[in-house]
Amino acid sequence: MRRLLLIAARNLWQAKRRTVLLGSAFAAVMILFVLLSSVTAGIRQTLVRRGTAVPGGHVVIRGFYKIVPGHIMLMLPHYRELQAYLAKSLPGTRMGHRIIGGGRLLSPHGSVGGLAMGVDVKTDNVIRQALKAVKGDMDRLSMPKSAVIFENQARRLRAGVGDTLTLAVSTTTGARNAVDVQVRAIIEDIGFISRRMILVSDDALRTALQMGASAASAVCIKLRDREDSVRVAERVRALLIKRKYRLAPAFNFAVPGRLAVARDATWTGLRLDVSTWQTDLRVMAWAVGLVRGIGGAIVGFLLMITIFGVTNALWLSVRERTREIGTLRAIGMSRIRVLLLIMFEAALLAMFGAAIGVALGGGLVAALSAANIELGPGLQHLLFSQTLNLHFEPRAIAGGVVVVVFVTAIFALYPAYRAARLRPATAIHHAG
Repeated sequence: MRRLLLIAARNLWQAKRRTVLLGSAFAAVMILFVLLSSVTAGIRQTLVRRGTAVPGGHVVIRGFYKIVPGHIMLMLPHYRELQAYLAKSLPGTRMGHRIIGGGRLLSPHGSVGGLAMGVDVKTDNVIRQALKAVKGDMDRLSMPKSAVIFENQARRLRAGVGDTLTLAVSTTTGARNAVDVQVRAIIEDIGFISRRMILVSDDALRTALQMGASAASAVCIKLRDREDSVRVAERVRALLIKRKYRLAPAFNFAVPGRLAVARDATWTGLRLDVSTWQTDLRVMAWAVGLVRGIGGAIVGFLLMITIFGVTNALWLSVRERTREIGTLRAIGMSRIRVLLLIMFEAALLAMFGAAIGVALGGGLVAALSAANIELGPGLQHLLFSQTLNLHFEPRAIAGGVVVVVFVTAIFALYPAYRAARLRPATAIHHAG
């Protein structure tokens, strides 16, 4: 086998021009593959990191509470007991909570409305790591009656660090209430979330909503492996049923839609809604999947063109080397070894081109990442980031290389089979 590999490598070396030409085609395809893979991986990583930081976890349990049909609020009584029960049953996970309510931030110059989120940064490191402060200190959100505002909100409110704003909300009884909060930091915009999200300290939103210390709106579960969220969510549902909690139907769409369905239902009391980050970020995940699918189709099309070119070149090579193959057969090389020789040539050529392509593509990814390319407003809105984030995934790239080499070797079967079928006497006398 080793001797066959050496012969295949020698044959490629002797046909330098053809090897360089076809290897360059493979390299170009792999550069494009590395770029597309890194772009989609970077988008996905940013979406998941920032998209799960604000809701608080990879699996979220929200309390849908209805006093009367048609009026619903997010409230989960005695949430600490639920957290303790789940933490004991799900070792290795981290628990958090969120206070959630609709509200507006008011200043003398304007207002912004949206979903108000009460955060306890003392126990939540994820949100501090995911959100970048451009002015002030994110950690100061732990101070009483505090708020952090996004850059676009700061412009609309004409507010800065240290200014006092008014947080107005609808309480759990439907009444209007307000509380003053001080701006502790201005943070970088993260797409459309930063236009419809108000971040305040846990105590400020509790006070405004008139919600007791024993209640929260949601319990958040952070996982070591985010891809394990579906299995954990099913486990959580089973644990809640065992604990005699009543669950809301597990609809496969985002929170606003599930809230609307629950509001229109005729039941009253408490229902727990269990969702994963895949469900809550369904639209964004679909967009990432679409980008990945289109990119994969483009790369696949170019790869097939390259492989057909390699197959044709191998066929021409077999015709040019008919006498050489006949000589090898005459001195005792078996048909199977001739077939393997041609396939090894194709595989080595693909591996050579793919390796160069991965090296060049990786360098290009590093250069683009270091350049901090600013995205347009539309892409910022969709991708939760002001700059293009690329993430080089060695496992995905290695998988791509293996696929390229394997498919190339499979397509080389036909010219290899034709070479193996040559009769030594006929081949030696071939005038090529």
